[in-house]
Amino acid sequence: MAPIVALKGPRQVGKTTILNQTIQALLDSGVPPSCIFRIQFDELPQLRKLSQPILELAWWYSNTILGKSFHKAASEGNRVFFFFDEIQNLSDWAPQVKYLVDLQPVRGMLTGNSSLRIKAGRDSLAGCIQTVEMGTLLLREIANFGGMGTITPYLPHNGIPL
Repeated sequence: MAPIVALKGPRQVGKTTILNQTIQALLDSGVPPSCIFRIQFDELPQLRKLSQPILELAWWYSNTILGKSFHKAASEGNRVFFFFDEIQNLSDWAPQVKYLVDLQPVRGMLTGNSSLRIKAGRDSLAGCIQTVEMGTLLLREIANFGGMGTITPYLPHNGIPL
């Protein structure tokens, strides 16, 4: 997989839930909590004061939480995982993420609900990012999750993998 996975889709389709489940799976597999850094990039005025918020937060994390460089942590067998939720709220996030993954042994997951901004960032991250497009749930999926049983699709399966 690419160093960065981007979950893209409309609001309320489960992007943040998958991000949190991924973090839990990493913890369950033995990744130390100090090697997981999750940032929620909601509309916060404080972020606008930082010239390069992703990089500045990454360096703060490296110095304050890890207490060592990302390379040192990786050489000790502890790769760092970044999780950037709602990244579309930053105007120039893609060059910062590219710089981070190009020069540091880190992996990450991004979520965003703005297709235009995520797609624009993907262009500058060519080769570094894998995008997962998340759509809304089908009525039969909602019924199944809601305990209403299985609803048979109206049209037969067309053979195209889902």
